[in-house]
Amino acid sequence: MPSRILKGGCFCGETTYSINVPETLPLLEGTTHHSPHCVIDHCDTCRRTSGSFFHAWILVPESWITIISLPKEGENSKLVRFESSPHVRRSFCGRCGTHLFYEKEDRWIKISGIEEKVRLVDVTIGSLDEESLAQVDLVKPSMHVWWKDGISWVKDMFASEGGKKGFGGLRKYVSGDGGINAEEA
Repeated sequence: MPSRILKGGCFCGETTYSINVPETLPLLEGTTHHSPHCVIDHCDTCRRTSGSFFHAWILVPESWITIISLPKEGENSKLVRFESSPHVRRSFCGRCGTHLFYEKEDRWIKISGIEEKVRLVDVTIGSLDEESLAQVDLVKPSMHVWWKDGISWVKDMFASEGGKKGFGGLRKYVSGDGGINAEEA
């Protein structure tokens, strides 16, 4: 099946990855969302681990991701995983510290065209290469998650003029998980 490749990596280039996205985007069963599915995350933990007011993620099946971690000459750097809460791992470059992935052990979902459930992994949209970021149909966030945890003045910026500025008019969800099992705020 033909596919499109998204590429990205850390700031220092030590850890790179590719995401093999099928040409026909599968539906996340039980939702109106296709994979890849992109969100703006306002949760406290993501804010603290990223050092930013919010975090942008592209959620994809784990099997679509290929990670390449190449040590620089004379160094033993690698992809470092940190358990930020029970059953949740965040992955960073061991050399420059770029936040790359979020994995939740129990987040399995059925997607159209695949018999077994797949595990979704969140990849930081900001770590994608420029060419991949230009593929707006694949990487532009379609909603906010963990809206209730957001910083009030940041939420005000998103909501200014009825949401017509910035990302404009995105649906807002009370919790995270990409709006898969969430109620609107």
